[in-house]
Amino acid sequence: MGDLVRLRSNRNYMIIMVAETLSNTGLWFGILANLHFLELHVPSNFLKSLILVAGPILGILVSPKAGVVIDRRSKKSVMMAGSLVQLASAIVMIGAMSLESVPMMVAGLLIASIGNSFYIPVLRSVIPLVVDKSSLVQANAVYTNVVTITRIAATAIAGWLLTVLPLYGMYWAALGIYLVMTGLRYMLLFEEHPTPLEKKSRDQISFLQVFPLLRSHPALMVLVGASTLVFLFLGGFNLLILKFSEFQQDPALKGWLYTIEGIGVLIGGFVVRRWFAGGNLLRRNVALLSGIAASAYILHFAAQRWAVVCGFALFGLMIGCWLPTSGAIPQLIVPEGIRGRYFAFQEMWNRTVFQLALLLTGGMLDIAGLPGYMIILAGTILTGFLVMFGWIVSYKLHVEAPKSQKSVAA
Repeated sequence: MGDLVRLRSNRNYMIIMVAETLSNTGLWFGILANLHFLELHVPSNFLKSLILVAGPILGILVSPKAGVVIDRRSKKSVMMAGSLVQLASAIVMIGAMSLESVPMMVAGLLIASIGNSFYIPVLRSVIPLVVDKSSLVQANAVYTNVVTITRIAATAIAGWLLTVLPLYGMYWAALGIYLVMTGLRYMLLFEEHPTPLEKKSRDQISFLQVFPLLRSHPALMVLVGASTLVFLFLGGFNLLILKFSEFQQDPALKGWLYTIEGIGVLIGGFVVRRWFAGGNLLRRNVALLSGIAASAYILHFAAQRWAVVCGFALFGLMIGCWLPTSGAIPQLIVPEGIRGRYFAFQEMWNRTVFQLALLLTGGMLDIAGLPGYMIILAGTILTGFLVMFGWIVSYKLHVEAPKSQKSVAA
């Protein structure tokens, strides 16, 4: 409870969370407007998929450069630049919706993807600058809950707004939200602490320096492996929900499953501070994979409504605990001078696995069917968990969850 009180009194952290709420609200307004626009103006499903996948692919390509820029420049200036890119994407989208121009909409998507490629890694890099080490798990848990609550609320509000506003009106709303968000981020005040050596060598910063970092910190390699298994499930999440709804011949089940999973994430975010107080943070993070494997196994009983509900609830709970700890571990052990590149690499890797998992899920559902694929997925995640847990024990890998200390100055 003390960590939560300190976070509430931390001016910088509260600004970041409010701005993040606004950023995600604008993002979901745009996503729903884009999907509706594509439904109206692009008849080909294949072309729709190409348009939607173009942004993530560009984000993957831009990520290495984003990491280098974050470590070379002031993190606040990079954050502000990301805000301006979000504003630019909203302006382009207003034009696209007004002119009913598909090429302009694609341009807006690409601009937004570039902005996210910079913003997400810099946000992860800034949190440990404004939050005490002992509060990092709690800080990341609050961040996870903010994203989840915003996703639920913003999609509901955006769905209603689509019935009363023209499509370009959705982006006018997003533009207003982004303007307030930019003003809030401008109010951030925090210090960065580059060493004299880092100051002299900024021109020699290379994205490839991430790989020696990974080799010298086996805990990061374990975390990358764990994230691969988690995103193997997450990448096909939307497709799986559609298939479970079809399997049980209940269209309303989709909404219930999204809600149940979201509630599980929120509960996980609330309880993670108590469950992960002290001890080996890495071991407990990887142990959560066993719960994710169990959720996939429960979902094998796809014909049983109780099993589907319990499986998605357990998955949400595990993800609600896994995301904050997976964010806190690198914030604790990655040096400040290379955090931008590490988090850019992590974002690039996760996006790549996400896209590949989407394709894999579609293919495996055709080959093995829904119950069969859930058994395969459960077995894969469980095997990965056993290998990584054995590695942690054999090599005595340890990332200590810091004990409570005085909060950093807000």
